[in-house]
Amino acid sequence: MNSAELTEKLKEILLTHKIILGDRLALRVVRKLTPEIEKLLPRWIPLSEKLPDDCVNVLAIWHDGTLRLAWLESGEWTYYGKEGMMLAGIPPTHWMPLPEGPRE
Repeated sequence: MNSAELTEKLKEILLTHKIILGDRLALRVVRKLTPEIEKLLPRWIPLSEKLPDDCVNVLAIWHDGTLRLAWLESGEWTYYGKEGMMLAGIPPTHWMPLPEGPRE
C-alpha cells in the first residue's frame, strides 16, 4: 500500500467510526499517522538498503519477478528449488520478512 492509498484508507476509517473532524484537522491527523502506519506494513526492501540476517527465511523476488522462499548465508543466497536447496547465481533484487505464524 502506498502513501496515497494509506491516506485514503485512514480517511475511510475516520468516517466509518464517525470521527468527524474539521477538514484541516482531519488532514493533519492523517498526515501525522500515515508515516507511523507505513512503518508497520510489510514492504519490499531493496538489497541496496538492507540485507536480512544470516540464515533467516525471507520472501525474495528476482529481477524476472520470480518469488522464492530464500535465505542469505555467508553472503550467498540460497532457496528451495525442484531439486532441493539451490544456490542462487544471481541475487534477488528485493526481500521482505515472512509474516508471523498464526497465534492460535
